[in-house]
Amino acid sequence: MTLKSAADRFGFHPNYLSAYIKKNTGQSFKELVITQRMCQACFYLTNSDMPVYEVADRIGYDNLGFFESDRAAYEINGDLVFVVA
Repeated sequence: MTLKSAADRFGFHPNYLSAYIKKNTGQSFKELVITQRMCQACFYLTNSDMPVYEVADRIGYDNLGFFESDRAAYEINGDLVFVVA
């Protein structure tokens, strides 16, 4: 999903949607998408026996290296960790 495709879907200009998301969530659109993907990854890695490359593909990563890079930001001692506010 891209910012433009999301904005088109909801009938907003991409700049407006980006500012709206940042104002109301404190995260950029990209950060929000990555957070959602990591939540899905955590679910699949915890509740299935899918290998990491399959999880990455399922949640929208074409490149395992990008997945691993994003995943590293959500890990503590090798485990995906999420703080729910």
